[in-house]
Amino acid sequence: MQTMFNFAKMGNCSICAIRSKAVDALNPTEVEYLQGNCAEVDMKPGESIIKEDSLSSHTAYLKTGLATIHKMGKRN
Repeated sequence: MQTMFNFAKMGNCSICAIRSKAVDALNPTEVEYLQGNCAEVDMKPGESIIKEDSLSSHTAYLKTGLATIHKMGKRN
């Protein structure tokens, strides 16, 4: 499956309704950097957002929709 990326300007992170509380601890330069590295991604049904046991350098927020969690059992 191919993901569609929407790189439209996301607006002002300091007043965004879905921003993380961590944004409140950032100085204006850091907020500006965050704004320049923000992307909105439209996912297709069934597509993985973050896979278990893999490192992620991203933070994901759901604006709309539903996500399910699939956790694997213990490995021997």
